[in-house]
Amino acid sequence: MSGPRSLESMQRAFAQCLIDRTRDPEPGLVRERGLSARQRLDVYRHNTRIVQGDALEAIYPAVRRLVGEEFFAHMAVLYGDRHPSRHGDLRRFGAHLAEFMEGFEPLAAYAYLPDVARLEWALHEALHAPARSGEPVRTGGAHRLAPHVRLPRSPFPVARIWEYALGGHGPDTPRLDIEGLGPDHLLVMRPRLDVQVLAVDPAEWHWLARFRGGPRVPGAADAQRVRLWRSRGVLEPA
Repeated sequence: MSGPRSLESMQRAFAQCLIDRTRDPEPGLVRERGLSARQRLDVYRHNTRIVQGDALEAIYPAVRRLVGEEFFAHMAVLYGDRHPSRHGDLRRFGAHLAEFMEGFEPLAAYAYLPDVARLEWALHEALHAPARSGEPVRTGGAHRLAPHVRLPRSPFPVARIWEYALGGHGPDTPRLDIEGLGPDHLLVMRPRLDVQVLAVDPAEWHWLARFRGGPRVPGAADAQRVRLWRSRGVLEPA
């Protein structure tokens, strides 16, 4: 005879029911008070969708404006079904939206949209990252990217599209023509309080990107570059 279930196992079972909307709750998992267990569970599922949708809207305001409020809400539900939140921190929930959009047939004609999403996720990560790693500085000349630095790039002018989407538009505002614009090599950083998006020369971008894989020891010829990016809070001693 099995004993009473632990609180952790009940929480896991309840979370699984929230993720899988076709799943009926186990007996005793949800109390029936005027509604059936399935109906009460559907209330929780609906509230979960709302909270997750609000989280995505906060992270991806430009994408939301570009596709429209109704379309975005529908996409958020489908995204949640494909990539349910598995962490208590909702700030992680939207990590896969760009790749989801790449395979989302209604957006097939708008190839730039996933990269706009990648830019907004980079902004989100930079905003919540620590300014510095907090690890002790070691000698030896190795450097790494500061934790708040992200290096998105795109064949499209995503920074301009992002700025246009978030700008105030009136009836006389001309549409943004992206024909012939791009590619973008961008530096997203938050050295102090505000997140910045900077366009970077492609050669400089590729040089900085070498540090994404972990600490590196720059060559002697790169001393001036190292000083420059250290002074701007992009590189830090490893």
